[in-house]
Amino acid sequence: FADYTVYKQKSALAVKPIPPTFKTSDGYKTVAREGSIFFEMAPAVGNRQYDWNSKVTFSLNPTECGVLLAADKNEQLLFTHDPNMGSQDAGQVVKRLSVNPAPDGKGIFFRINSTGADKNKVDIPIMLTWGELEVVKTIARFSLPHLLGFDK
Repeated sequence: FADYTVYKQKSALAVKPIPPTFKTSDGYKTVAREGSIFFEMAPAVGNRQYDWNSKVTFSLNPTECGVLLAADKNEQLLFTHDPNMGSQDAGQVVKRLSVNPAPDGKGIFFRINSTGADKNKVDIPIMLTWGELEVVKTIARFSLPHLLGFDK
């Protein structure tokens, strides 16, 4: 899959479809883990320079991609993940991806914030134009069957 990156003055957003993993059982290939779309956001550290070592990653599963695709331009979305859910470390790391229309109506804000186990908070926003959002949605729409393993 190809990646798509948007660079803005204060941050950058990379959209990366991740294919599913497969297993073979009784001679049949099945999906072991569905694919996802990674949203990686990095803060700007200078003019056209971004700190990808400080990026925050948020993964949307196929159902969450459907929610993003079905959303109206004026709708606010919030996705919340706990990467350690189901383990003894549950609740120590919380990541949120919010999608909100810009107040001036000229685009949409994506914001990833994360609170780590050390209680360090990271908050990275980026405003996408409606055209850039359409590219993100087209990537999600095209990728969905692949994320679910229909092409294998």
